Amino acid sequence: AGIASYLDSVPTGPQRIGGAGMVSYLDSINKECDTAVPTEQCAEAISNYMDALSSGAESSSPVDGAKAIGSYLDNLASNASARAGGPGLTGYLDSVSTKGSAIGKSGSAPAVLSYLDGLMSSAVEAPSAPAVKSYLDSVSTGAASAPQSGAGIASYLSTLPSTSVRAGGAGIVSYLDSVPTAPQRIGGAGMASYLDSINRECDTAAPTEQCADAIGNYMDALSSGAAP
Repeated sequence: AGIASYLDSVPTGPQRIGGAGMVSYLDSINKECDTAVPTEQCAEAISNYMDALSSGAESSSPVDGAKAIGSYLDNLASNASARAGGPGLTGYLDSVSTKGSAIGKSGSAPAVLSYLDGLMSSAVEAPSAPAVKSYLDSVSTGAASAPQSGAGIASYLSTLPSTSVRAGGAGIVSYLDSVPTAPQRIGGAGMASYLDSINRECDTAAPTEQCADAIGNYMDALSSGAAP
């Protein structure tokens, strides 16, 4: 009863990503997670919210977030054995109010709240979007049950591989710089080599379309024989 009473007494409101006109984190979660099967967009919306809580960019009460995420997990779990899709999940999410309504004593929301509190206190690290997606998929298929505690969520997410953080993309550049290569030219004189393009476009902390194009061009050239 303690956690329920506390949650019932906390006034909650929307958490904003940016200034006026920007959608809130919870608006994004409710929009992107209104599906019968978890999507990458849903996982990213949840991950963005958790990142904001962990970094301090979002400092308001996480009660509404716990309600939204917990309700979604509960519904995924209840439909794990036979998901028909369509209006079932939508109707369920539409019935969930995140405007100060009681979170209740049961369901996933109290566990999610405990986990979100851990993020805000830096007791746990914010998960990546792929890790969140894997967790949602597991609950959706029945491979994992709906969470019963914040520690359970943290334990499950900690077992999933996380994407390593590169400082300025130095890792891949250093590796490529160490490989002795003769320049493979895209075109005539003055054109950058395939590897020069890779080194230039892939020197970023996050993947870009330009980096993917540079690598793709190089692989196409190897496949066709254009690059020796």
